[in-house]
Amino acid sequence: MIHSHERWLGAHGRLQRRILTPLASIQAQEQFQQQQQHSTLVTQRRTVVEAREVPTDQRFVFLQECLDWVQRRTVKENGAENG
Repeated sequence: MIHSHERWLGAHGRLQRRILTPLASIQAQEQFQQQQQHSTLVTQRRTVVEAREVPTDQRFVFLQECLDWVQRRTVKENGAENG
């Protein structure tokens, strides 16, 4: 009886080493490849421009008014030259 049990343990060990372990690694490798095929990496970039009025010094307010006047005057003169 002991002899047959030892033979059974040997056969079971060979089954594990020769068939089941390689089979499990093949299945794991196939699952990994399938996961790689189905997964994609998407990166996105988004630029946000934010403008807001901030209370400033009166000198900067005057400077901005002057710049606006120059811009309006330039547009007006460019329109007169083309028209």
